[in-house]
Amino acid sequence: MARYRLDHGSWPPDFAALEPGYFHSLPIDPVDGKPLRYDPSSKVIYSIGGNMRDEKGLAKNMGALRDHKEIVIELEPAEPVPWPDFRGNKKEERR
Repeated sequence: MARYRLDHGSWPPDFAALEPGYFHSLPIDPVDGKPLRYDPSSKVIYSIGGNMRDEKGLAKNMGALRDHKEIVIELEPAEPVPWPDFRGNKKEERR
């Protein structure tokens, strides 16, 4: 998406504009096996979520499927989103 924007000066009008120059195939939604959804008007890429309803990326849960919410990637977030801490809770070493 970012490379297309750099090359063309705007976000793509739809995912089809990315094939085959930017993708060999479109990213797949892990929930239903279909391509992820992209809404160019709100500039979001999203999954349908665990409830299997297309809520247009409005039921945001930013990277998780808990509560049946959609996974949403905002291309132009209103506020910067910090990177998640993937280190987890490491157990202290016992002596």
